[in-house]
Amino acid sequence: DLRDESDRDGLRVVVELKKGIMGQVVLNSLYKNTQLQDTFGVILLALVNQQPKVLNLKEFLYHFILFRKEVVTRRTEYDLNKAREKEHVLEGLAIALDNLDAVVQLIRKAADPASARDGLMAEFELSEIQAKAILEMRLQRLTGLERQKIIEDLEETRKRIKEFLNILAHEEVKLNIIKEELLEIKNKYGNERRTEIAETDEGDIDIEDLIADEDAVVVYTRSGYIKRQTVDNYRAQR
Repeated sequence: DLRDESDRDGLRVVVELKKGIMGQVVLNSLYKNTQLQDTFGVILLALVNQQPKVLNLKEFLYHFILFRKEVVTRRTEYDLNKAREKEHVLEGLAIALDNLDAVVQLIRKAADPASARDGLMAEFELSEIQAKAILEMRLQRLTGLERQKIIEDLEETRKRIKEFLNILAHEEVKLNIIKEELLEIKNKYGNERRTEIAETDEGDIDIEDLIADEDAVVVYTRSGYIKRQTVDNYRAQR
């Protein structure tokens, strides 16, 4: 008897067997002859070093992690360079704030912006970038509150530089970043798994799997026929 008991909670099919029928044999037969259990092949084709290559699952994951490490490295190097550029400018502004009166006086006496820039570079050993940043700084940033913000910004930038250097120096830190980013993607876009990944020793269903594993009696008749019976049926006929 076959009965469909599926509902909103999931799929459920019940097969009731006659007495004496082995359930595992019937299940193996369903696996082999229906789509209750099926297998399919997957070709993991990817570009490795600009060359197409067929990978197994382990190799695929390995190259994916290598790619993600490269992405994290390049991104961190970019952020590090930007942070160092910002640190350089802020260091120049900090020098100007520490010598505010002398800087203002030098700028006022300069004939033009180019002379003021050259004067700042010579007097305070600043780079051209730092000198330009000082000349472009608005007077309102010279107040006590703005000065404190510049110092705090410099300290925060130096802290970020240390973090970037730590990422570039340690593979474990890179892997942790990769893990955190993947979990973030999972939490943001993922949904409940619809299949299960399980370890099993079961392969293809062979003909032996369709034969009941039970004691049997084989009878050879006078007419030359061979008959197989279960032990219970044989005893019942005697």
